[in-house]
Amino acid sequence: MIRLIIENIMSKGYCYDGDAEDGWIVFVHDYHTPIMVRESDNIIGLMSRYKINQRGQKERSRLLLILNELNKHSKISNYTLYVNHDYKPDQIEIKTHWLSFYNEDMFNMYLKMWQYDIRDRILNTDDIEDYLLLTRKSVITA
Repeated sequence: MIRLIIENIMSKGYCYDGDAEDGWIVFVHDYHTPIMVRESDNIIGLMSRYKINQRGQKERSRLLLILNELNKHSKISNYTLYVNHDYKPDQIEIKTHWLSFYNEDMFNMYLKMWQYDIRDRILNTDDIEDYLLLTRKSVITA
């Protein structure tokens, strides 16, 4: 099933950019935030991330409040903060999961909603850009 998901993502202008840690496959786009895809136990995981700056590291509790608000109102995404983690850089990860079936129309709608969460929704959240290493004012990369 992951092959169908990957073909769908690539049909939207994403390009393969290599493999990341833990089996994630990375796709980049000229406009959208990069997406990582991984299959595990017949579930497709989708992930994107934003690196945070030193202010985000120092004001972790404020950033957590912002992410909690995003999580509270999200229908499909989970926003997680990593600071001083053993093997991950300081970052915000945005994850979602697609179940073990494929329907092109449903996946297209799901992907569009998730793209909104990983780019527009997060960058339209008050004060969050103060904590991101890269923002809409710069090139969007993970």
